[in-house]
Amino acid sequence: MSELTLPEERERAPAQAMTMAVAEAVREIMTPMLYTLNAMAAQMEAQNRRMEALEKEVRWMTPVSAKQCQLLNAEIRKRAGELATAIGTEDKEKKNQIARAIRKSVCVRWGVGKISEVPKGEYQVAMRLVDDWKEWTTLKKILREG
Repeated sequence: MSELTLPEERERAPAQAMTMAVAEAVREIMTPMLYTLNAMAAQMEAQNRRMEALEKEVRWMTPVSAKQCQLLNAEIRKRAGELATAIGTEDKEKKNQIARAIRKSVCVRWGVGKISEVPKGEYQVAMRLVDDWKEWTTLKKILREG
């Protein structure tokens, strides 16, 4: 390419100056917009955190469904039967006592009065609690009472 001559440089100088002026004007316009967008993004993030907290609270306030309550009670009866067998009894009243003890543990865990009030979001945890329940002192006490 050929080098620019002095007259060509003079012709391009105003165009370059104008381009620089336009770029500076655009930057001045865009800077406040950028700050505004960043502030909006921060507000949206805070709103998302509040919504997540609200959704968590709603899950805690919503009790298990009727079907989930039935399944929990069935699991409690099944576990009571397993534990009754483990302690060497098939007495129906002892199984019922064990089931009541398991229900009480589940209700105490969530501070509710009955199984149907367990939070829906904690259903899986409640099922694991039933599956893992084995308070041997309570079982010995039930066994001795008979």
